Amino acid sequence: MANIRSYAQIALNLFHIEAPDGIGSVSSFSSTGDSLLRKPVLGPFLLPSGLCAPSTIFQSITEYLTWLIRIKISSHTVGTKNTDLEEAQLNLKRLEKLVCESISTFDTALLRSVPSHEDFSAQNVFINDDGAITGVIDWEFHMVKPAVLAAAYPSWIRYDGTLDPRFVDKEGQFSSFWVTSPEEAIKLRQEFDVVCFSI
Repeated sequence: MANIRSYAQIALNLFHIEAPDGIGSVSSFSSTGDSLLRKPVLGPFLLPSGLCAPSTIFQSITEYLTWLIRIKISSHTVGTKNTDLEEAQLNLKRLEKLVCESISTFDTALLRSVPSHEDFSAQNVFINDDGAITGVIDWEFHMVKPAVLAAAYPSWIRYDGTLDPRFVDKEGQFSSFWVTSPEEAIKLRQEFDVVCFSI
């Protein structure tokens, strides 16, 4: 519980940091005459090599999500038959339309830019003897993005259909670096919510 509480507090603290508008990664800092007041400057967001990275920053969530969907549409790795690929591309075009319609209803607070670590996982945190997180390292693949996209449970407690924190080991057993069962994950998500909504 101490671990998830400290994670939630760090996640909340990130939402209070003033970030430049747009979607990308901090590439430099501008000089303002006062060395203590240097402002972050966005560049295209960084991704591990081999992944399709953008060549520019995105000015809006619509622009960013449209780019993501179009990357998927242009993929030729969905299914094993042409009919699978055609169906996937048609569904992605429908998704793009729905996403653009939904975004127009979002409150502006959900669309403000906030920093996000993007790899806030076990190997990138220091913890103390009580299990509380005391430091976060490896910010290479961070992003500045809309709050609605930055708000998320830690990957090891999601079990959201797109991510199962467990993996199958050599003996065919589910295991995890964090060893969080689906039942434990429910309790941890509830505790995460308590911290986030107590402010």
